[in-house]
Amino acid sequence: LRNQTLKEIEMIFVDDCGTDESMEIVQAASKEDPRIKIIKNPENYGAGKSRNEGIRAAKGEYLSFIDPDDHIEKTFLEILFLLAVKEGLDIVKGKCIMKNIDGMVVPSHRDLNNDIKTGLKSGKPLYALFTYEHHGALFRRSFLQKNGIFYGSSARAQDSTFLLRSCIKSDRFDIADNAYYYFCERENSAMHREDAAALEGFLLSVSERVDEILMTRKNDPYAIPFLRGVFILALREYDRYSQTDGVGAEKQKYLQKLREEMLRIPFCSQMTKNSFPLYMLKEKTVALPMIPTVCPGST
Repeated sequence: LRNQTLKEIEMIFVDDCGTDESMEIVQAASKEDPRIKIIKNPENYGAGKSRNEGIRAAKGEYLSFIDPDDHIEKTFLEILFLLAVKEGLDIVKGKCIMKNIDGMVVPSHRDLNNDIKTGLKSGKPLYALFTYEHHGALFRRSFLQKNGIFYGSSARAQDSTFLLRSCIKSDRFDIADNAYYYFCERENSAMHREDAAALEGFLLSVSERVDEILMTRKNDPYAIPFLRGVFILALREYDRYSQTDGVGAEKQKYLQKLREEMLRIPFCSQMTKNSFPLYMLKEKTVALPMIPTVCPGST
């Protein structure tokens, strides 16, 4: 960060009651670099709430959210910032490249930037396309403030809630494929947790996204496929979590919550079990039972 070609930046580090030596490194660097600011949470808030503390403290024109185990090219911020200022953008996205813990590039099965470009040309809304890789973008601070946009309060997938809120409100978006963000994939990261708290956090994220769609995009034809994707991801979490020991009661609570979330949706008749790919339900044909063919109040 200190070696970025864009020098006029502030670097806000949020100490979320970590137990390693990260903050000692930051403290030492802050004595040499006045651009570094440190926020200390009174207790462990988690990633989403910690980023929200950073949003509130920031003074810069645009914000970037960089995870502590990732890194960016020296030109990353400058390329995105200059494009954002030139075009007056709310959001500008760079190129995310995944690496493993040994620093080796992990081949991706899809190119999200290309998918977004193709989707926008065909008339799809941004929120239905830009659903992950929040860390590889810049967001205009005044845009977030004006619309009251913050990360979700869930312990998992809070970035998905943030992206949904941002993309629904954004009128000006672009992509710079030559601005590189390197995401480190670790097996012991928060996104790979398989305990009850992680599952509960994902459920809260599902609920937050359903809330957002019902409040802002209830009559949007793209809302159905978007929420369908959310529930498919929720079933994948179920698949992963159900392989752990001693989670029978938690599994049933999880599935019941998914049923309840689906039944909140007026158009849930189009999101029944038959709308999910068969492979998702091949070994658990009753994963989402009791979903009526036509829900009360459906149109």
